[in-house]
Amino acid sequence: MILRRTPEKYACRLLAIIILLLTAGTFDAAADNIKPGRPNWSNIVTCAKASLVAVLAVDGQGREKSRGSGVIVRKDGLILTAWHAVCQARKVKVELADGATCWADGLLGWDGGKDFALLKIPASDLPVLPLGDSDKLQAGDPVLALRAPWHDEPTAAEGAISLIDDSLWGVRLMQITNPLTFGYSGGPVLNTKGEIIGLVSFVMLIGAERNFALPSKAFAHTLEFASIITPLKEAVARERDGSAASLYLAGMFDMPRNPDNPKEQAKLKRALESFRKAAHKQPDFAAAYSHIGMCLVALGRGKEAVEAYKTALRLKPDYAEAAANLGAAYGRMGRYKEAAAAYEKALQWMPDSAAAHYNLGVIYLALKERGKARKEYETLKGMNKESAEKLERALKRK
Repeated sequence: MILRRTPEKYACRLLAIIILLLTAGTFDAAADNIKPGRPNWSNIVTCAKASLVAVLAVDGQGREKSRGSGVIVRKDGLILTAWHAVCQARKVKVELADGATCWADGLLGWDGGKDFALLKIPASDLPVLPLGDSDKLQAGDPVLALRAPWHDEPTAAEGAISLIDDSLWGVRLMQITNPLTFGYSGGPVLNTKGEIIGLVSFVMLIGAERNFALPSKAFAHTLEFASIITPLKEAVARERDGSAASLYLAGMFDMPRNPDNPKEQAKLKRALESFRKAAHKQPDFAAAYSHIGMCLVALGRGKEAVEAYKTALRLKPDYAEAAANLGAAYGRMGRYKEAAAAYEKALQWMPDSAAAHYNLGVIYLALKERGKARKEYETLKGMNKESAEKLERALKRK
């Protein structure tokens, strides 16, 4: 999200938590956090590929809206996938590894807040992947993410667990280093035994891209007792009035890729309403307030956005992304001293964020503090060449 130009003709990038659904990126864990020895994944991929499925979201006109992945977890046609891969569809088509396709009858279980869904298709004697115990996982454990067959062949991405955390919005998640691309959402994350220990969920942009997966414990109980089919439309309606986490995720579905685009105002307002409902339902939901701020900034309501970010920081004082977003909001309003203070605070908690260093350098230039701006440039030279060159050009113009 690019800020409007300031009077000094500098541009700052809003460093916000942006969740990309159906698309994932990469995040590099520290090399010493990955356990030595490279597993031989080839046999696991060979055994697993028959259980992978493509999950196609279809609209009311029969057009394909999106394509995700899924995995067969019960031989009578129970498919595990991501909630966001199906929740905006009128109907869901499942494509098996052998090329056969069928329409899902509905859902046997789901949780929009945790981002998983269990589809039921009319089938039997399907090849199943076993469920593993995510409680046994540790940072550094090698894992394999799988994507559904694409042009006849499944795709696998190896990596490791870099973090297991529950601080995002009360949902325990695994941060993984696997380099993922389009179509991995809803795909299984496997351990070295070929067991499902997670489900690819989303990538979060906070200066760098971070991939997240839902641990298997989050859906194991639902899978065990899944028995009643619920139509997709009914499940979506329930989630829209559901938990704070599901309301927050609903806001993410509506959040435009470019919130500053005037044509996206309607989506932006829907997202804002969902984030507000989430915050109302869970008053200590810091991430909801941060996203309320994002929406308000894009709607040109800077003063309200500042208050939303301040609320997020009161709830979570070390919330680096909210502090950076607060700096961006102040920058838009021409309140450069406050913007600099906010970015400086953010960098205490995320010192490796190139975007925050660049933005702070821009703010220092607006304050005519060239020495400090040059220090940010020197930092960026060893961190991000493109950002360093942009800041260098700004220094030369000044």
